[in-house]
Amino acid sequence: MRFDVPLLIQKGAEYGIKSIGELNKLWHNTYTIDLFEVTLPLRHMRFRGHNLGNLVKKAKSCGLNVPEPYGAGKDVTRLYKERKYEEIEKHLRRDLEITRAIDLQMKKLVKLYCSL
Repeated sequence: MRFDVPLLIQKGAEYGIKSIGELNKLWHNTYTIDLFEVTLPLRHMRFRGHNLGNLVKKAKSCGLNVPEPYGAGKDVTRLYKERKYEEIEKHLRRDLEITRAIDLQMKKLVKLYCSL
């Protein structure tokens, strides 16, 4: 919410996808949940170390069925320079699969966390 959405709006306007007004309407008239902000209590409200890999570990420790990450985000720059676009796509697809799995099981995750 604080980084991705404003960046998507700016880039969408820069690349002429839609006007800033249309992009604002698209992104701000929808119900959006920032899973990293929602899951901050699982990390005792600490941003440091709050990444998808650690979130997967926490979700798995609570018994949730969540896929393992494919590679690491820090590797994407190297993969891009090496033109390994299929590897980047696999990484991004897995990130989406993880995000979806956590979103679908969020109620269970919060319930387990609150009962600790």
